[in-house]
Amino acid sequence: MLLTRNTVYIVLNQFLSIIIPIFTLKYVVSIVDNQQFGVIVLYTMIFSYLGMLIEFGFGLSSTRELILVKEDVKRSSEIYSSVVILKILFFLLANLILFFVFFFEDVTFNKYVLLSGVLVLFNRIFDNFWVFQVFNKVGIHTFISFISKILYPIVIFACLKSKDNFWLVLLVPGILNFLSNIIYVYIIRNKIGLFYFFPGFQKITAQLKLASSFFWSIFFSNIYTSLSFIFLGFFASPNEISLIGSADRLIQPIKAGFSAVSLSLFPDFNTMFKKNYKCGFKNVFKYAKIFAFGILIFSTVLSMNAEKIYHFFYGYKLDNGIALFRILVYLPGIVFLGNIFGVQGLLSIKKELYYLKVIILAAILSVLFNFLLVPKYLTMAYTFILISIESLVMILFFIKILKLSKYYEES
Repeated sequence: MLLTRNTVYIVLNQFLSIIIPIFTLKYVVSIVDNQQFGVIVLYTMIFSYLGMLIEFGFGLSSTRELILVKEDVKRSSEIYSSVVILKILFFLLANLILFFVFFFEDVTFNKYVLLSGVLVLFNRIFDNFWVFQVFNKVGIHTFISFISKILYPIVIFACLKSKDNFWLVLLVPGILNFLSNIIYVYIIRNKIGLFYFFPGFQKITAQLKLASSFFWSIFFSNIYTSLSFIFLGFFASPNEISLIGSADRLIQPIKAGFSAVSLSLFPDFNTMFKKNYKCGFKNVFKYAKIFAFGILIFSTVLSMNAEKIYHFFYGYKLDNGIALFRILVYLPGIVFLGNIFGVQGLLSIKKELYYLKVIILAAILSVLFNFLLVPKYLTMAYTFILISIESLVMILFFIKILKLSKYYEES
């Protein structure tokens, strides 16, 4: 029952993070021009990429560690404090990179966009959702997040009246999340009971090592998922970037929903595999079959109704992005199935090395395809690379899980 409730909360939290801003898109697109919309999309991606550096895989490694010691307040606080300290250090590094990017991107420079980036990255330090998940406080986190998400369109509709203020689309979420984080920190300290202290360099280093394998997997995964967009930024015009951005904005809620389900399942798959490998493999294939069928139907329905969806959210301003959306709408499902075999399966039985090898292979192929295809074919190359690389990753994870399940059945 707890799994079902937490899954619903997590899906709702992730879904609202994307779906509510989407309802402001039509208004935003009517105010800003295509170039400014392209800047919004580009820097949203950059902030997200740098945020991944701050997270460093702690959401997975710390969840696994905290589950084992959550009854021990001091040990739990030690893990939490170590992660926060490491996040502060990575926040400083991420800001150096951000300032470097802005130094060379003088054409799109805007001090409020820069401020938005700093604030978004700072929020990554204290929004430790994994703590709420382990201590079964997901409902509280979801409620606070919901209030923040509801306020976003209200502020945008009230304040965004001129295209010169396009930076509000980036800054407002940062401010609202900052206010939410103040409440999160209060709850962690006063309701959950964790406290801050300096646990020593040895303990901090231990958390860094535990998270490193997850980080490199996430890092190389982000290379092959984000690199195409970055390449596109060098060769395509802001108008073409806005087409990809318009499709991506509509696909994000689907990704968020699938990602939330995966996030909620990870602790339970860890527990299942620790008790019985055969039971763990059985559930991996069970979930994969159920979701594969549903995903195919869901994605096909969205693809067939792409034109209606686009006109509902954007009007007729970005119609050239409809063809891209019809194809990319299948991407979240492919990613999710790869996640079932990879994260829920391989990482639960500590096959991080094989997982990392597959991700590195995908990153290398992505770099190669981007150099060869993106300069010439632009948005269509972007679409082809994402679909083909994610499909390859899913197939390789499936083959490995299938071999391992047969091995453990025979042994």
